[in-house]
Amino acid sequence: MQQTSLCAYYNLRNAGLLGEKQRLVLDAFKKNGPHTDLEISILMGFKDPNKIRPRRNELVKLGFLEEKGKKSCKISKKLAIIWGF
Repeated sequence: MQQTSLCAYYNLRNAGLLGEKQRLVLDAFKKNGPHTDLEISILMGFKDPNKIRPRRNELVKLGFLEEKGKKSCKISKKLAIIWGF
């Protein structure tokens, strides 16, 4: 993660502008590294990636996460986008 992204994250968090669900998704990526939506949702305890996808989309728009490429998802075995810092 870029230093500027880290600063922005802490500023948004401290100002209360980053929601709880956004923080949880971002923390999951920080802890586990780049993953597909399905992989990160499973790591967070959800079976449905639609539980985290809206927050991941918001984090992409805010510049915290970005597309890192594509790979075969470990769970679905289908080609999927990898998200990370």
